[in-house]
Amino acid sequence: MTQFLESFEVFDLALGKPPLHCLPCNASVGDAIAMARELGVAEISVWDANLANCLGVVNNLDVLCFLAADHTLLCDLEAALARPIAGLVHRSWIQRVDLHERLSKALELVIKGVQYLIVPLPKRSRSTRAMEFERNSSSASSRWPCKEVCWISQEAVMRFLMSCIAAFCPLPLFTIEELGIINRSFASIQHEAPAIEAIQIIHQASQAMSAVAIVVPATPSPSPSSASSTTENQRKLKLLGDISSSTLRRHDENFAAVAAALATLSAADFLSYVRGSNKRSSKILGKLIETRLAQKVAAAAAVAVADEDQVAGKPPTPLDSCEESSDSEQDSHRSGGLTSSFQNSGSRGCLTCRPWSSLAAVMAQALSHQCGYIWVTESESENTVVGIVTYVDMIRVLVKKLEKVGRLGSSQKLFSSTPKLVTRPDQSSQQPPLVLPADHLKSKHS
Repeated sequence: MTQFLESFEVFDLALGKPPLHCLPCNASVGDAIAMARELGVAEISVWDANLANCLGVVNNLDVLCFLAADHTLLCDLEAALARPIAGLVHRSWIQRVDLHERLSKALELVIKGVQYLIVPLPKRSRSTRAMEFERNSSSASSRWPCKEVCWISQEAVMRFLMSCIAAFCPLPLFTIEELGIINRSFASIQHEAPAIEAIQIIHQASQAMSAVAIVVPATPSPSPSSASSTTENQRKLKLLGDISSSTLRRHDENFAAVAAALATLSAADFLSYVRGSNKRSSKILGKLIETRLAQKVAAAAAVAVADEDQVAGKPPTPLDSCEESSDSEQDSHRSGGLTSSFQNSGSRGCLTCRPWSSLAAVMAQALSHQCGYIWVTESESENTVVGIVTYVDMIRVLVKKLEKVGRLGSSQKLFSSTPKLVTRPDQSSQQPPLVLPADHLKSKHS
């Protein structure tokens, strides 16, 4: 089994990949938005001015956090979109790899945190799918230059491993809890907290290709905390939704409106606005965004005037601040009904699995939805969040276990027991035990 990964090269993953469109570092944020919109992608590769070296990656959530962090950017959107894209680049995401590098070496890089492997295009790939891709996207290719390279994402690595999952048996049949890949330390924000308070952990989750959970205490708490990345009380939290690049993938055409919502709404109201399932609530939230954004501008102007008056020696006038506080309280009451109704809707739209789900099932679920993470909850009805499982967690357990098998010399020493058939907590102990499909078919025909 140790020779399994050594028999493949990076070439096997790069075959059939289209050429990579490049964005120079001197381009603007507006150029990045236009490129993502035209190509229909969530991540963009940023290169140096000569398009010789890839500097890093920018995704849709990076742009949203950039616009939402400062309300003055939303007020002067034209100036904000003219800013250089270089300040938003993640430089630790990429690694250039030779086309004939062993796949095992590439997997080591992925496990260490590399999210994209830059690989030269194979000639066979260039003569078939790559040329067809360029013909179908001639307008985009003319505006955004292509390099004779492609990139291999963590999802591409996962798809390759899934295609030869039989080589890892019986490991994929074990539950994710038995394998110990549930990450119980995850980023979260309380549903009533302003979404802008979590902008830092949202940005960090974006860099890790993970998500920020929007949660509500499973039992009422007198003083709920806002944004957090600790594990102290998260075992008793109910999952309502999440904020990630995948969540916002279909909103790339309206960055300014989504960024304004992120800057002004609570976490639950922001997710309700993004989902847009209710036209009435979306209209109410839209008016609320305009009001609160205007309040932020007025407050900033009042602070500037107060500073000038203080320099001039004039006494402060608290009338404006009182009116602003009153308006803010009214807005809070108006949005309270939306937040409470959203709280009762559960984690609709979130990818979830259970601790007793098998590794193969979780891999298939993540790949079918093209999502780099899955939340682990105790049950579908309660949705008490247990942790999160990402692409890297699943790739790591497959590769590390395979290496351990090679060191032991026999898979029987590593997998001394067969996968357990875990009974769900909501099942009665009086029910008959589960039967494997093969045994079930055998007993059926006997």
